[in-house]
Amino acid sequence: MAAINVISGEVLDWKPDPNSLIRSMAISESHNRLFVGNDFSEIAGQSHLSYIAAFDISSQEPTIITDWDPDVNDHVQSIAIDENTVYISGMFSQVGVESRNYIAALDIEDASLLAFNPNANGFVWDLFFANDSVYASGTFTRIGSQDRGFLAQLNKATGFATAWDPGGNAETDAIAVYGNRIMIGGSTSLIKGQKRYNLAIINAATGNLQHWSPSVNGEISTIHINNNKLYIGGTFSEITNNNSAPETRNNIARFDLSTQTLDSWDPNADAWVRGIIVKNSNEIYVHGNFSTIGGQTRYRLAAVDSNGTATTWNPNTNPSNSVNAIAFYNDIIYIVGSFTEIGGQIRNNIAAIDASGNATSWIANTDSYLSGITVHNDIAYIGSNYGTTSSNYGTITFGATTIDRIAAVDTTKDTNNVT
Repeated sequence: MAAINVISGEVLDWKPDPNSLIRSMAISESHNRLFVGNDFSEIAGQSHLSYIAAFDISSQEPTIITDWDPDVNDHVQSIAIDENTVYISGMFSQVGVESRNYIAALDIEDASLLAFNPNANGFVWDLFFANDSVYASGTFTRIGSQDRGFLAQLNKATGFATAWDPGGNAETDAIAVYGNRIMIGGSTSLIKGQKRYNLAIINAATGNLQHWSPSVNGEISTIHINNNKLYIGGTFSEITNNNSAPETRNNIARFDLSTQTLDSWDPNADAWVRGIIVKNSNEIYVHGNFSTIGGQTRYRLAAVDSNGTATTWNPNTNPSNSVNAIAFYNDIIYIVGSFTEIGGQIRNNIAAIDASGNATSWIANTDSYLSGITVHNDIAYIGSNYGTTSSNYGTITFGATTIDRIAAVDTTKDTNNVT
């Protein structure tokens, strides 16, 4: 992981060097803390910090908080923050000396274990907040002292399951909350005893299904909601809305939530759509494995307009590239993945692209494939879960400097030198 100044591309002198992978990151802006987790057993030279760690990011040089140590005994897959509480989930069974199966809550200041204890009987992969509750998704069939299939609403103080019970029959891959509705996507076929193929809309208060019943014939990987529109992406080719005749939609589609109808908007991507970010109704940014979208050749990354047509914004990646994650910050889109040229410039695996589709002067070239990015206070925190051999798996190299798996880069200076 690295931290990079998003104005200049300068890599900060921050080398936490975890000895294994980072898969989850969360930032508390009110506490100026960055939390990272997964399967490391040492980070920032601290061998007592395993699976989760906290950094003070109040300055541009993040520092490890050595005494923030909940002592988790296995992988932390997801981290979610709600005010003064850090909720974690993953593969663990113990926190400190207490039993906590797959999900727990920690005090954000001192890492003390809180009473919250849903005691799931299977992995909890994702956590999110809505309606003053914690929602959990995973492989479990019992959680919070109740039978719950793959998705549950939990009291955020006690961890007990509420009466909310959508009763799914498969894992959920994508979740979004909109008002009193929760949209779930994945590979499910049954919700609340009724057929729902890969997409369902659930009342956030009662857990009851909405009468609206769209069905998608393939897996949904991403959901994004903006201005009463529901965008979905994944690997599908056909959508049936409220038992109407099936309509062709390849890998990306949009619904109108006010009318509960499938929009005519049809960018028609020719392969998997991995992520969607809506800046406004006329700028929808999409990344995935596609080569054509919106009627134009666009490799892996594109912007489409309100008609579903590709805009002139075209960073012009090539067919062998991959785009693994994108983030917006100050009207610039930051991109990480596996590429050597983008936006008309040589940029290795990380780039900043402006509103015209051109690479900015910001340069933070690395010879390492990157898997994730988040930007906070002009600092880009980047992570890598890739490598060409077992010896360099997850390493990030900037020039002569090698950083393991996680790094911070200053964005305000016009240099690519490691400080």
